[in-house]
Amino acid sequence: MILKTVRPLVDRFEQFLNEPIHFGARIVLALLVVPLVMSFSQPLWRIRLLAPQYPSGLHMDIYAYTLDGGHDGHDIEEINELNHYIGMHRIDRAAFADLDWLPFAIGLMVILTLRTAAIGNVRTLVDLVVITGYVSLFAFARFVYKLYVFGHDLDPKAALKIQPFMPVVIGSKQIANFTTASVPDWGSLFMATFVLGVLGVTLWHLVVGYRAAWRTPPASSVLSRTSARAVALAVLLTAGFVSTGGCRPAAAGPALLDAARTTCAFCRMGVTDQRFASQVLIKSDAPRFFDDLSCLAGYLAERPDLPAGTRVYVADHRSSTWVSADRAIYVRASETTAAMGSRTLAYESPQSRAQDPKASGGPVIDFQEVLAGVSRRTIEP
Repeated sequence: MILKTVRPLVDRFEQFLNEPIHFGARIVLALLVVPLVMSFSQPLWRIRLLAPQYPSGLHMDIYAYTLDGGHDGHDIEEINELNHYIGMHRIDRAAFADLDWLPFAIGLMVILTLRTAAIGNVRTLVDLVVITGYVSLFAFARFVYKLYVFGHDLDPKAALKIQPFMPVVIGSKQIANFTTASVPDWGSLFMATFVLGVLGVTLWHLVVGYRAAWRTPPASSVLSRTSARAVALAVLLTAGFVSTGGCRPAAAGPALLDAARTTCAFCRMGVTDQRFASQVLIKSDAPRFFDDLSCLAGYLAERPDLPAGTRVYVADHRSSTWVSADRAIYVRASETTAAMGSRTLAYESPQSRAQDPKASGGPVIDFQEVLAGVSRRTIEP
């Protein structure tokens, strides 16, 4: 029971991951590359020391690729001299080996972001978030670890003996007569803008995807939604404004269904059983298949202005033969249900209906009633 409930949700989510991302999101991703690149040119972190003997203070900037100190680099030398007295390791470029790989990581994120913006789908967008989150968290964790090592791996032969300590990561801390301050700088703010922007785009797609592609309402609610507008559309269909099998030259006939690769244009689930399937053919456009007549009804109800020449076909439940939607016979089955819970079956002729035991005793309705979700007459086989 649990598997039957969860499996459709998983299938819908898998189909949603293959959906292309929205055009607006592509523009946003391309623009987010700008702060990502700028994070390479600005310091990621600043560490500042204040003491009575240094009224203007000492500071050190950590970039994605190097270290830089105030007063043309002399502040780093002063900091190292002070650290020497308490036995701390020397701070230099070699001590920050992580700066060797960080530029390549930023370059990789630039490439992946541009690729996602150009040709990516929701799956590649999720991959970009995962990689971005991993690089950001790993780099920050390594920075914290380096500070821990500097504060705990002290030389026992140092002139001044102090207890191992954890240098401040964010904020300020008093050590002897020094006040140490550590704060993120512009590079980190640019990086945070990129990370939060990518995360926001992804969450937006997941929410919209949940509403539009993943969450599908029950068949009964889909049919009940298709009220006056659906009936009006049905009138247009049967009147010939939108062709469902007449002499329009817009399409030669129904398209072939590839059950292994086709997804429903309404609920995004796989169209795996042609007996319940239907299709809409719009001139100069790819065919749209549906796995349930309730999905077809929902799709048509949301698009009452389909262009002239549009053709609608449904599959005969017994023979899987395609038949024009306005010429088919429809039955409300008592037990048989399609992928989304609909019990409406289509047949090419009364003879085909009579030969299918699944239709036995079910009320017969017309195409307008399929769209409107109303049954008004019953015909016994």
